[in-house]
Amino acid sequence: MNDTKKPKTSLFRFIIGIAVALGLLHLGLVLSRELEPVLAAIPLFVPLSTGFGILEFFTIGFLALGRYRALRDPISYWTGIAFSSFFLINLFYVLSWPGLRANGQSIIAYLPGTSAWIITVGQIPFIFFLIMAASARWPEERDLNERSRFWSIAVCLTLITLTNVLLITFEKNLPALIDPKGTFTLTLAVLNVLIAILFALGAVLSIRAHLRTHDPLPGYVSLYKDHENSHVELGSSDR
Repeated sequence: MNDTKKPKTSLFRFIIGIAVALGLLHLGLVLSRELEPVLAAIPLFVPLSTGFGILEFFTIGFLALGRYRALRDPISYWTGIAFSSFFLINLFYVLSWPGLRANGQSIIAYLPGTSAWIITVGQIPFIFFLIMAASARWPEERDLNERSRFWSIAVCLTLITLTNVLLITFEKNLPALIDPKGTFTLTLAVLNVLIAILFALGAVLSIRAHLRTHDPLPGYVSLYKDHENSHVELGSSDR
């Protein structure tokens, strides 16, 4: 019995340590937000680095949905949808990043601030799905058959795609997130704070689910939320 509980205790302590470290890092980012402009001539760095994340999100989503097919548990289902959705969001994020074409524009957008809106807005459904993974009791073993599961996932991913298409279509009507001096606008600052609070809530719920069920998946998900929370300020301000 002691051998089986030891890894869970170690994981819990690791989660707390990472949460504290990344919380301090995020606090440092907030305090230094206005010190210097965030403009930088690195048009290819973010797409290349995000490319590894895109592969990561796709893999996690695929494995989590495969886990749900075997275990029929809500944690696997919502985790799979969350990371599959974030895979699409980051794909749009990269394609809308400025500087990928010879004329300095992005591949699918025209304004440089569109990618910032995509990654900022995209974190909201991502957090929502992860909160559902940590708290929802649906779907369980007999709630969804194969066909219903396919269509439920397809509808979620279609809505994510349509949201990104609308952001690109109406990009000229969106408020600026970064001013001409290269500092964050109040709009982005408020959105970042709200998203950070939601990430913190999701991490707490995931830790609670890990302690209640002894399932390592919500524990690892809470680690990812802590990691993503530390990048809330960076994800939309690398230019």
